[in-house]
Amino acid sequence: MVPIPRGGLGLQGRDGRMVAVPKGALGLQGRDGRMVAIPKGALGLQGKDGRMTPIPSGALGLQGKDGRMVAIAKGCLGLQGPDGRMVAIHPGKIGVPDANGRMRNK
Repeated sequence: MVPIPRGGLGLQGRDGRMVAVPKGALGLQGRDGRMVAIPKGALGLQGKDGRMTPIPSGALGLQGKDGRMVAIAKGCLGLQGPDGRMVAIHPGKIGVPDANGRMRNK
């Protein structure tokens, strides 16, 4: 059961999942069949993996080798770890890969 906000919509993707889309937002579906609510003023970008990702205003959408699209906030640096996943490194921090190959803020 998905709670639907007043004035919003309940949209279902091809994968069968129901998503609550608030009033003023946009419901977009990626190639993978998932429905995603994109807030007003945001951008919906799709990676090679077929997932739709909301990118807020002023952020940057970057894609790693694994095909996932991620939102990198203003002032942050997008670095990719050995596993191919893109992550945001915050100002004043450095990116260090952990034992699993994922990049972390240190």
